[in-house]
Order: sequence, then structure tokens, then C-alpha cells
Amino acid sequence: MNLIVHRGAAEIGGTCIELCSGNTRVILDCGLPLQDQSAEGMINTGDCLPIPGLFGEGPTVHGIVLSHAHPDHAGLIEQTNPSVPVYATRACFKMVMAASIFANQPQIGKERENAMKLGVPLRIGSFQITAFPVDHSIAGACAFVIEVEGKRILYTGDLRFHGRKPGMRTALVDACQRNRLDLVITEGTALSRPKSEGFITEDDLERTGVELVRERGGLVAAHFSPLNLDRLVSFLRIAKKTGRTFVTDPYGAYVLLLARSEGVRVPDPCESRDIRILIPEGFWQTRAGRVIAAHRSRMEAASIGISDVLDTSGRFLMLWRPSMLKTVFRDSLPEGTLCLRSFWKGYLDTDNERQLAADFIAGGVEQRHLHSSGHASRSDLVKFLKEVDTQSIIVVHSENPEALREEFTNVVTVEDGVSITV
Repeated sequence: MNLIVHRGAAEIGGTCIELCSGNTRVILDCGLPLQDQSAEGMINTGDCLPIPGLFGEGPTVHGIVLSHAHPDHAGLIEQTNPSVPVYATRACFKMVMAASIFANQPQIGKERENAMKLGVPLRIGSFQITAFPVDHSIAGACAFVIEVEGKRILYTGDLRFHGRKPGMRTALVDACQRNRLDLVITEGTALSRPKSEGFITEDDLERTGVELVRERGGLVAAHFSPLNLDRLVSFLRIAKKTGRTFVTDPYGAYVLLLARSEGVRVPDPCESRDIRILIPEGFWQTRAGRVIAAHRSRMEAASIGISDVLDTSGRFLMLWRPSMLKTVFRDSLPEGTLCLRSFWKGYLDTDNERQLAADFIAGGVEQRHLHSSGHASRSDLVKFLKEVDTQSIIVVHSENPEALREEFTNVVTVEDGVSITV
């Protein structure tokens, strides 16, 4: 079997890996780089990956296997040859759909979707691929055990071990230990961070959040992506433990409804006493509103107006994004608001974010960073790799893939675009 890391051998994001056995070609993820660049822009400037059959003419690609719905893994799929089928969990496809509706992210045509069942082997040509759920920061994320020509390979996608679902780790380790792995292709996001950098768990985040919110008398605005389902649950729990009602927008409500439709145990935002939905004026006339119009009556029955929130702001913890400043808050959050920013700090290190922080200071809004990473810490990743036991390791999705050589002698160095034999 031949393996090519088309992109991601020494960078975080933009992951795209090709496996080829006999006449069968399979692509693992097909993402945008983290740089601020659109899929259409990459196509127009010729910066798209030169993969025959995937972009343009060439030998058949038999499938794209998608680990999760983040754009650095899924963002280029819309630009690929439309005849290439895409394989992922139903929850993953639904998160792609939600992001396309509400965040203008790339979509995947329904005719291309092939749903994978967790733990059930799927045949793609000469490959047998089994999906196992992992605890990443988006619903539907999976790792894959890939079997071909007597070889067993684990592709981790993005994963962590400090979230709310420890059972996922146990099931994945058990599956990997049934027969020895020949290769693990692992994410290594945290390997470029200082060894001393602490990782807080999702439970730590919840405890800290409760302490911060209990001290406040005004509005608490939580800034995070609604696609981060664990974070959504964390802030729901923080609100409940501090006697507040959680206020979401239609995006967050829709993610909860989609997750419930896939059997995830989260509250129904249209029925829960602890949740209200803030529907911006004119929302149902927008593209997103028209697409989810089937949920209109139920969402409106659970709705709350911004005036009601502001009149008794100390009763609420709300999902917030900067775009709401103009559409909901008339350019500024009310004085005395606590804004909890729940993103990787790198995403907050931009001119726009620095200006927003300055505006907060001027407007009497306190800003605190409260985040738990969606990626495995270095120590957790090392422990996991020792448990699963493999002949070889390839690190992708990392700016420092060589760092694992300090712990393992079987790390294989790869370069973007260079084929190796497994």
C-alpha cells in the first residue's frame, strides 16, 4: 500500500492524506489550510492540491473518508470531483450542513453522502474501514481503523482525552488492541506547544465557569462556536448551576436538535425550561431562516426578546458572537457584562479581536478567557500511543511532528506530496 500526505505533514490544518492499494484510492480528509483563504480562492489561484482524479481529471478516487466537519478537514470537499463519494457518520454530515447554513462554510451534496455506522466495517474497494467515535470539539468526529492487504492502520483524525466522553477512548483502545497495528497516523497539534503548558479538562472549565458566573450580577455572554457540542453542554450546565437561563440563537438551537436526532443526550431547546431562543429580527427571511423554516413554530414558542434579556440581564447566560453586536445589541454589549471567550488563544490574536477587546474595556465589559482544547495534550497522546502499540507512527496536523521522537523510536518522517510504502 502507498501513502501520500498531500498536505499536513508539518502544519496544523489543511489535512489531506491518500491511501492507494491496487486500483483503489481513498482520501482521508480534504481540508483548507488554517490561513485565511477560501476554497474558491484556492481553486482560482491554482493553489489547490495537485491530486489527479480528486481535482480535475485523472485516475478514479473511490472515496473521501471524512473524520469530522471542521473546515481544516472538510473545507475543500465541495471543490472536489462531484463523482467522488464521501464517507462519514450521519452526525458529521449534519454538522457540515449546519455550518454551511449558518456560517457560510462549504457544503457536501446530499447525493455524495454515504453514512458510516459506528463500529461496523465498511468496504471501499480493497479497503475495509471501521469508524470509532472520538472526543473532539464537534459532534460526529471519528477515528478510523483501516485494513488492507493484511495491514492494520489507525487514522486518529483530531481527538482529545480530557472531554466529557471517556468511554470513547476506552472503545478505541480496545479496538486497536485486538490485533497489533502496523501504522498509526496521528494528529500532533499539541506537540508544538511548551511541555509545561497546562491543559484544563471540560470538567475544569465547568467548575471555573460556575465560580466566575456566581460572582456576577449582570449579563454573561459566552463566545464559542455552537458546533462545539461539549462546550454548549458546559455552558448549559454552568447556567443551570448558577440559577440562570441559557439563551441560544437559532444556530445553537439547531445544532442541539441535530445532535438529538442522532441519539446524543442533550436537551431539546424548544422544550427545556432552562433554555430560551433569541431569534433576531428578520431571521426567518434570511437564507438560514428559510432553510430551517420547518422548526419555526417550535422555536418561536421557546423564544425570548432581547429587551426581556436586557431588562433582567442577571438572570441569563447567553451564547454570543461578535456579529450579534449589530444585529442584536446595537453595537455594544451592556456595561457590566462578563464575556467569556472560549476559543484557542491563537484565534483571538487578530486585529479585529484586539479592537473588540479595546472596545470592551471602553464599554465596561469584562473579558475572560475560558477554554479547553479540542486536541490531545502531549502527555495524553504519548500514553495513548503506548497503549495501542504499533509498528510505526506518522505524525500529521502538527508544526513539530519530530517531537514524538523523544518518546518513540518508530516515528516515520514524511513530507507533503511524497509517496511512501507501508
